[in-house]
Amino acid sequence: MSDSLGIHLDGVTLDLPVFGGATRSMRAELVQRFLPNRKSRFVEDSVSVLRDITLSLGTGDRIGLQGHNGAGKSSLLRLLAGIYWPTHGIARVDGSVRCLFGLNPGIQEEGTGYENIKILSRLLGYPKSELAAIEADVAEFCDLGSALDRPVRTYSDGMRLRLCFGVITARPADILLIDEVIGVGDREFKEKAIERMKALIFRSGILVLASHDAEILTSFCTESIRMERGSIVERTSLTTDDQ
Repeated sequence: MSDSLGIHLDGVTLDLPVFGGATRSMRAELVQRFLPNRKSRFVEDSVSVLRDITLSLGTGDRIGLQGHNGAGKSSLLRLLAGIYWPTHGIARVDGSVRCLFGLNPGIQEEGTGYENIKILSRLLGYPKSELAAIEADVAEFCDLGSALDRPVRTYSDGMRLRLCFGVITARPADILLIDEVIGVGDREFKEKAIERMKALIFRSGILVLASHDAEILTSFCTESIRMERGSIVERTSLTTDDQ
């Protein structure tokens, strides 16, 4: 784990462009190129999805992001992951980052389950020397048996979920970013996934988790950040009898 582990945001604003489709974008470009003094109704606009975010997190912080859809939770996670870059302000993230934003990260449909465990492990940057151990761990967790020898294109959504979740959570990271991924799947898998997540979070340095599920937030997080319209409006402690 990195000695200088941390997340530091100072006055961060993120504006994302709003496009009207490929045809409108092309037309807007032509209008601006050949008629620079004419304002086109097709010119792209932008919307502020994060506004003046200042936040510092260090080792041991377990943060739950709360807020309605469109409050800015997912945008903040993606900025921390380096997918977005601030329009204004300073964003510094020190440490390795693991993102659980989706459950099909580079999966190969024609590859078998075992082959995809290796492929996804390498995409996630897992050490080559640990691939055999990771394969055995994921196979046990997924409990897919002989299906791991079949192409993933033959899997149901639930089987695919088990495989991908197992690989993504196979090793800890300095900084763990999660966007609602735990709240999917059947009840039996959700309970199993929560236990696996607890072990992963315990071994990771910083957790930032966005969820609408209060039970999940109180199970994993020690603090809550509430967002509204792209801004942080409240940061409070979360306590449970188990913490």
